[in-house]
Amino acid sequence: MASKETSNISAENMTSWRNKHIYYQETKKHLERRFMPKLTYRFDMAMMYLNYVAILGALTYSLFTQEWLLTAAAAAALLITIILRTAIARKAMRRFDLSIPAWKVTLYELRLPWTYLLAKIRYLRADKYDFISHKL
Repeated sequence: MASKETSNISAENMTSWRNKHIYYQETKKHLERRFMPKLTYRFDMAMMYLNYVAILGALTYSLFTQEWLLTAAAAAALLITIILRTAIARKAMRRFDLSIPAWKVTLYELRLPWTYLLAKIRYLRADKYDFISHKL
């Protein structure tokens, strides 16, 4: 019985979280000076993905051509990338007193753009009359 209540609470929280993000999609259209933060975020995400794609591409190429020095360098670059991003995130989490396990940080960062894309799709499919505050 307790698990049903817990699942209902988490489902309600999920619905609330989704609605909040859908309403944010509508609200941010009306905000001033939103271009630079959005550009900074998109550039950061693009560079993060480019970094992982380049490292994994080098690792794949080196494994197929059996260039073991390049394999070691690509593996080291991947390990250093993950360690640095985790350490920077851990420092930020400590500052804001958050308790997210360190191993989840990289996965969360990789998931962020897709989560925002899904929120944008939900916003595009939503009824726009839900955002009007002066309903009859």
